[in-house]
Amino acid sequence: MILRVQLIQRPEVDFAALLSLGQTALGRSLARKVDASPIECSDTERYLACLADLRPVDGDQLLMHAAATLLVVGHDLDLVEVVQASGLACLLADTKVRGVQLGIFTGSLLAWKECLTRSAKQTVSPVMREFAEKCRIALVAGGMDVFGHLEITPLDTLLLE
Repeated sequence: MILRVQLIQRPEVDFAALLSLGQTALGRSLARKVDASPIECSDTERYLACLADLRPVDGDQLLMHAAATLLVVGHDLDLVEVVQASGLACLLADTKVRGVQLGIFTGSLLAWKECLTRSAKQTVSPVMREFAEKCRIALVAGGMDVFGHLEITPLDTLLLE
């Protein structure tokens, strides 16, 4: 069981430098389209929009240029499974509570998208689906809603009679 997921690092962009140097080098503002949009954007979404304005590329390629780190607390065997299946860089540490570990999971937003997409399927273990859902919630709450309409298959429930 995954006990807790918390976003601890998100992309931090020096927009003043990016936009100033972009204006000087390109003769135009990289933020012109996103600034003209009536839709509120997080800093991560604004940064990705500026990159897209720099040079039109596939959206997934843009996700390689931003990263996030999540702190995950869970049962030790569950976190070992998550480390093996996630494809993300991870550091694990034992906690003072027996059988509970703390993991620091880091990856580009593309790596997170791929991990969450793989983990959202019905054929994946309940632990991975729980990990995917809690991570998606933390990333979206942190202003990184770049996963589209990713739906995590609900965990199966057991009915005891």
